[in-house]
Amino acid sequence: MRFLSILKYDIKRLIGNVRTVLIAVLCPLVALFVFFIFLMPMLTEDKKTYNSCALLLEDDNEDFVRLIDTLLAGIEKRQTATVYPVKDEETGMKLLKEGKVTIFLHVHPKTYDRLMDGDAVDMDFYYNSVHAMDALAFSRALRSAASVYGQGLKIVRVSADMAVEKGIDSDTVNVKWDEGMSDVIRLNTSRGKIMGYETVFSPGGDFPGEYYLGLICVLCGLIATFSGVYLTSGDANEIYSSRKLSRGDSVRFFFSRLLSQTLLILLTFAVLLPVSELVKDLELNAVLVTFPAMIIIAFFFSSLSILVGSICRDKKNAFWVEFYAGLIMAGLSVLASREGMLPGALQKLGNLMPVRAAISLFSNGLFELELHRYLYDIGIVAISFVIFVIPAFIVFRKRGCGI
Repeated sequence: MRFLSILKYDIKRLIGNVRTVLIAVLCPLVALFVFFIFLMPMLTEDKKTYNSCALLLEDDNEDFVRLIDTLLAGIEKRQTATVYPVKDEETGMKLLKEGKVTIFLHVHPKTYDRLMDGDAVDMDFYYNSVHAMDALAFSRALRSAASVYGQGLKIVRVSADMAVEKGIDSDTVNVKWDEGMSDVIRLNTSRGKIMGYETVFSPGGDFPGEYYLGLICVLCGLIATFSGVYLTSGDANEIYSSRKLSRGDSVRFFFSRLLSQTLLILLTFAVLLPVSELVKDLELNAVLVTFPAMIIIAFFFSSLSILVGSICRDKKNAFWVEFYAGLIMAGLSVLASREGMLPGALQKLGNLMPVRAAISLFSNGLFELELHRYLYDIGIVAISFVIFVIPAFIVFRKRGCGI
C-alpha cells in the first residue's frame, strides 16, 4: 500500500472520528473553564482580586520591616489591595468581622529571628469565608517571598560570620552586611519581575498564571494521546499481527500513525492558543516561536503513545498505562520546578523530564521568551522523542509483522 493512502486512512480513523475530535477539543475547553473559574481569580492582576488588608506587624526589626514594606508597596502599586496597619489583634479581628477588611495579616514577634535560623515564617492569616481563595493566594505569595528572603538572609549571615572569623574589621563587615541585605531584597524583587510581576509578590506562589496555562496545554496534549494509544494497541497486537504485515507495510503504518497522532495533538494545541490571549496579550512572534516547540512536543507525545500501545497487548491496559505514565511525569515535573520538594536524585530526574520542558516551552515561549532556556528545553524534548520513537518503531514492527 502507498504511504499517502495509509496516512489518509489513518487520519480518517483518528481525526475523522467525531467522538475522538470532540474529546480532543472539549477536554481543553473543560480544563480552561475550570482554570478561569477557579484558578485565574487568584492569578490575574485584576484590581478587584483583593479589597483591603489589615496588618499587625509585631516584629520591629528594621531589615524585616523593609521587606514587608517592599512586598506591601508592590501590592498597593498593582492596586490589588489597600493595606491598613493596626495596633493590636483585637482591632484587626474587629475590622474583619465588621467587613471593613477582607484579610487580616498578623506577623508575630521575632519572625526575623526565625528567618535568621532558617525556621518557618510565623504569620497568621484571617479572612472571611467568601474571600477564602483570595486569602489563599495572598498567604502563599507572602510566605513564598519571605521564605526566599530567609534563605538569602542566611547566606548573608554565614558570609558575615566567616568574615569575622578571618579577622576582617567590624566596620567593613557591617558595610558588607548592609549591602548584602539590600541585594537580598533587590534579588527578591527581580525574582518577581522574571515571572512577569512588578514586584516580588506573585499570587501563584512561585508559579505565575502563565506556568499554570503551560501545564494545562501539556496535560491536554497528553489527553489527546489516549485515543491513539487505544487504537495502536488494537492495531499492532490484533489486526496487524494477525495479517502479518510485510516489513515495508509495517514501516508505513508506523509513520502514518505517528503523523496522524501528531496532527490530533496539534489540533488540541490550536484550540488552546486563542484562549491564551485572555491571560496575556500574545504577539505574533511569540506564537511563531512556540510553533516549532509545539510540533516537537506533539511528536514526542505521539511516540510515547505508540510505544505504550505497542507494548501493551490489552487496549484497556494500554490506556491506563498511558494515563499513569503521564500523571507521574507531570507530577515529577511540577515538584521538580520547586527546589527542595524532591530528594536529590528525583530532583535531577524531574529537571530532565520532557513534560517539565514542555511546560516551560509553553509558558516561556508564549509570554516571556528566554532564548537559552527555550533552546535547552526544546533540546530535552527532541532528545526524548528520539529515545522513545526508536523502541516504539522496533516494537510496533515486531507486533505488526507477527514476530
